[in-house]
Amino acid sequence: MITFITIIHIIVSLGLIAVVLLQAGKGAGLANIFGGGSSGMFAPSSGGPIAKITAGLAILFLATSLYLSLSTKTVRRSAILDKVMTQEETTVPATNSTSAPTSGEEIPLQE
Repeated sequence: MITFITIIHIIVSLGLIAVVLLQAGKGAGLANIFGGGSSGMFAPSSGGPIAKITAGLAILFLATSLYLSLSTKTVRRSAILDKVMTQEETTVPATNSTSAPTSGEEIPLQE
């Protein structure tokens, strides 16, 4: 079931990208939102077929996203951090030198 919903989710997301790219521009963008005009954010839209398809695909995208996120197994989120911390602790080189090098000694370079 998860595989089927994932495939539907991918198809819906690709369709949503295509439909959004097919839409015609509204004009001046941010200038019309606050400066008035009929194409503002809260103005009623014409509701053409492409706008309705976009809304439908957006709702499907939201629904499949929620289903996929809620249906996955619960993973202990700190487990990833524990793995990273243990890897860092094992890869940090230990220095055994207890005294500072004198002026004649060479200091080994770490690569």
